[in-house]
Order: sequence, then structure tokens, then C-alpha cells
Amino acid sequence: MNYTIYLNNRDAKSLWVDIGLGICGLILLFLFEKIVIGLISLLIALLGVLTKQKQKVIISNEGVSVRKLFVKKYTWNLFSEVILKDGMLTLDFKNNILFQHNTDPIGAFIDEAAFNAYCKQQIELNSTTNEEAQTIQ
Repeated sequence: MNYTIYLNNRDAKSLWVDIGLGICGLILLFLFEKIVIGLISLLIALLGVLTKQKQKVIISNEGVSVRKLFVKKYTWNLFSEVILKDGMLTLDFKNNILFQHNTDPIGAFIDEAAFNAYCKQQIELNSTTNEEAQTIQ
């Protein structure tokens, strides 16, 4: 079973700043022939747009993948809890790192009780497997 949760990171004002910076970069590049400044402006605008992509968390049998600009994959044995409650996703790692983020309400039709039960089952399943592997060695 896979769950895909989109995180709420909408910031339209800063997106317009990136678009404006890109337009300024194009103007500098082609009209005023300022190649270095124009390319730097375009690069900064492109990075700004890329970092504002919709973030998502994919939860599957293999673990949890957090997709921002790059993909980070975490296995279930790294978590002590994964909870979705009232539109807030909480990833509680065993090494005292806590990730909390609001989920995007548009398209978020996830049964929280079923989701939390699934995550708890996966954490328990992987923690017992790891404990058995440690006692065998």
C-alpha cells in the first residue's frame, strides 16, 4: 500500500519574485548584452522556481520518501512514530529529529486512522525484524 501526501508550501509572492528575476535576467542578457549578470539572474530564478515545487511524502512498504528538490529515502527502522492528525504530518525519528508539516488540503482524502495504523504496523514489523537480526548475530 502506498500513500502520497502533498505538503502545503504555497507562496505565490516569492514565486512572482523568481519570475520577475528571470525576466530581468533575459532583458539583461539579450537587450543590454550583460551575459554574466543575465545568466546569474536566470540561474537564481530557475533555482528559486525549482525549490518551490510541491513537496510530497510517499509512504510505502519500503519506507518513507521525502521529495523536495532531491529525494531522501528513510527506512521504517529509523522511525519511532509516523502520525497524520488534523492535516499535520509528523515524522518522529529515533535519533530525536522531528519533522512536522501541514498537508495540502486539496486532494488530501486519506483516512487518518487507517494511515496511522498502517504506519504503526510497519514500524513494529521492521523493529522486530531488526531486533531478531541483532539477537541472531
